[in-house]
Amino acid sequence: MKWNSVCLLLGTSAVLQGCLLDSADTETVEIPQPEVESLYALADGYPIGTALPAGDAENSVHERNDLQALVKQHFNQITAENIMKPQYLQPSQGQFFFDDAEALIGFAQEFDATVHGHTLVWHSQIPDWMKACSSASECSDIMVDHVTAVASQFEGKVQSWDVVNEAFNDDGSYRDEGENGSVWYHNIGKDYIAQAFTAAREADATAKLYYNDYNIEYNGAKLDAVLTMVDELTTANAPIDGIGFQMHVGIEQPTIDVISAALKRAADTGLQVKITELDTRLNHDGSYSVLTAELAAKQQQRYQEIIEAYLDVVPDVQRGGISVWGVSDADSWIRDLYGNPDWPLLFDDQLAQKPAIQGFADGLAGNVSEPEFIDTFESGVFWYEDGASTVNGQFTHNADAQTMDLNIQWASDGDKYVVARAFDEQTIDFTTARTLSFDIYVPADIGSDGVLAIQPFIMDGAYTPAYLGYQFGYTAGDWGTVTISNIDPDFEFGWNGEPDFTAIDRVGLEFIANGGQVPQGTIQIDNVTIR
Repeated sequence: MKWNSVCLLLGTSAVLQGCLLDSADTETVEIPQPEVESLYALADGYPIGTALPAGDAENSVHERNDLQALVKQHFNQITAENIMKPQYLQPSQGQFFFDDAEALIGFAQEFDATVHGHTLVWHSQIPDWMKACSSASECSDIMVDHVTAVASQFEGKVQSWDVVNEAFNDDGSYRDEGENGSVWYHNIGKDYIAQAFTAAREADATAKLYYNDYNIEYNGAKLDAVLTMVDELTTANAPIDGIGFQMHVGIEQPTIDVISAALKRAADTGLQVKITELDTRLNHDGSYSVLTAELAAKQQQRYQEIIEAYLDVVPDVQRGGISVWGVSDADSWIRDLYGNPDWPLLFDDQLAQKPAIQGFADGLAGNVSEPEFIDTFESGVFWYEDGASTVNGQFTHNADAQTMDLNIQWASDGDKYVVARAFDEQTIDFTTARTLSFDIYVPADIGSDGVLAIQPFIMDGAYTPAYLGYQFGYTAGDWGTVTISNIDPDFEFGWNGEPDFTAIDRVGLEFIANGGQVPQGTIQIDNVTIR
């Protein structure tokens, strides 16, 4: 891939194509500008999509030829940002308005793109007359009539639907009363979800039907609730086809191993798994006024690791595709909602490619950079026990599995066992952000409740360490991968002894009894990698 560069004038949000400055005192930042030819061309049989403003929106795609050209170049699926939500399609009871949605579908048909419908049933962006329903039968009739009319209207034109959107609170409870409550759950109960999916299937026999939600990539109580609901629906033979991860994430949280674990749990249902609204928020605390080269590089890596995790975890036949929630940073919902400058998408305000699109493309293409260091344990174990260990243990080479096997004599809470390895006649410069990953097998008896913590660390030649924080991204009884991204001097360390980050010469793993005595069992490590 070829790269150009643009210069950003610090203190403004302007992109200076020629880097021409009026003042010699003004600092500039060069940000690489990729030349990715097409995103969807890199995908193998699954759609690459984007959400688009349409209808009477000031930034409607229908009024922007440059945006249309970009969409046709990179995407083969589109989602309506707003105009297919209930308040737009049925503003008054029985009075449907399909013109804007049909126009957007017509645009998709111009370049043979598919359409993902968003959304049939939601607690938000519904008209007041829907909110006024007050009994189970009345609300059920209103909801089913809406789903039936809309899904029938677009039968054969919409490939997939978010049938129900955001039914749960973050703690896993159903949305009920209050400002963010659901009129559907409050009056009908949880059966409204099965009713919605059934009505959608009766109206359109072929569209893929998804449940869609945010923050389920955190692999917590909300995902637990979604998977319980999915199990209940499938047991009742309700026609659900897939789970949609909105995937509105930050630059570091949730960690990629947490995202991978969440995607795997969804894939284990056997349903389709789709990333529906991907973006990466960069400026949570408002401390940046412009996109810096460092932030752009971190965002590039973040997009790449998310795409790689999706393709690694979700089997081919279950991939519903990947969509970003918008094309240009200027069109992102994040700026308006949070009031800070932000740059969450693949293209800048002028529709120029950002490094983020290269990360997305590299993830699709499997273009992973060569590791700076990797230990596959094929020929032996060249690690040593670090003096910080407080409990006895052994590490051995498993020649058959080609792993490092650890047997630790756990005695009490707080015990720790530490192993490390020096790099082979080299050092690694961590002032450029690096990613550390390793594969781990934790015996089922140890469990996944956090009693075992793993804390990786890096160290310079003077044995000064920087600890990367407790990691719990494993599933007891199965192999998993722990991945820690964006490690540089500004990383949020568990403890930082301030080593010489320009010359890190070894890596280590600290195993810690965290809240109780860890059951005995062999822990296996493989593919310790730094990129």
